Amino acid sequence: MSRIRTVKPEFWTSEQIVECSPTARLLFIGFWNFADDNGVLPASAKQIKMLIYPGDDFTAADIQGFVDELLQQGLLAEFIGEDGRAYWFVTGWKKHQKIDKPSNKYPEPPLEAEHSANARRGVVEHSANARRGVVEESATERKGEEGRGRERKGEEWEWSGKDGSAPSAADAASPPAPAKVPSIALSDDFTWEHITPRQREVWQTAYPSVNLDHELSKAAAWVMANPKHRKSNWARFIDGWLKRTQDQARPSASSPVNRPMTKHERLVESSRQAVETWLASKNVAVIEGECHEVH
Repeated sequence: MSRIRTVKPEFWTSEQIVECSPTARLLFIGFWNFADDNGVLPASAKQIKMLIYPGDDFTAADIQGFVDELLQQGLLAEFIGEDGRAYWFVTGWKKHQKIDKPSNKYPEPPLEAEHSANARRGVVEHSANARRGVVEESATERKGEEGRGRERKGEEWEWSGKDGSAPSAADAASPPAPAKVPSIALSDDFTWEHITPRQREVWQTAYPSVNLDHELSKAAAWVMANPKHRKSNWARFIDGWLKRTQDQARPSASSPVNRPMTKHERLVESSRQAVETWLASKNVAVIEGECHEVH
């Protein structure tokens, strides 16, 4: 059952959030509406699509790409429940959500899953002692409260250490993390940006039959002609495009180069060879359709 959630202004300036595409950000908010009181939903891109984007023409692969963005930023984590099924859950859920008498629909996420997400993230997180934040009411909240979007004081998005606490002096003194390599992007004038020489080398090795620059231009032109199909993971989109082009470049088993000749073709070829042999024995050659004696 879906729930009303409150979104505070700090959400939009969180560094984790702004690293995601706009569509992935909206998907994250949708997770809050449909997750149970532990912040858990089944790890099914098709189900998420039907719940959050029922009127949009996104494919399950598109949804999975948006989820991958959230997983990469540590906003979601994945775990296997006791029933053997995979689930996604909102990390830090219990730190910032105040649930009255929680009612859980899905298996509870293990602690190590959230710790793993925190280790990948190491930046902005919902803190238990933050000053303002995003609040929800549970399925058993007091009658009449649901629908008002009531807020509670005492929570916010804030800078935190790896364990969700305020950064220590040691954390502040530690050397900065390596600069993040920008993701591949398609500019407003449909020019590819941030493609590294190493990526080009890998693609050219993997797809030797492909004219890389030509195919990149074709891919950009396709996106320009199909604006509704803009992708969040351009590296995966380009790789899939090049793979399809490589597969199409391979000669099929039924092509004239590889298929065996038919009975009629064999008869014609045999006759041609016999005529050439006879002409050679008579010192005669066919030049422009006429027989000429060869001296």
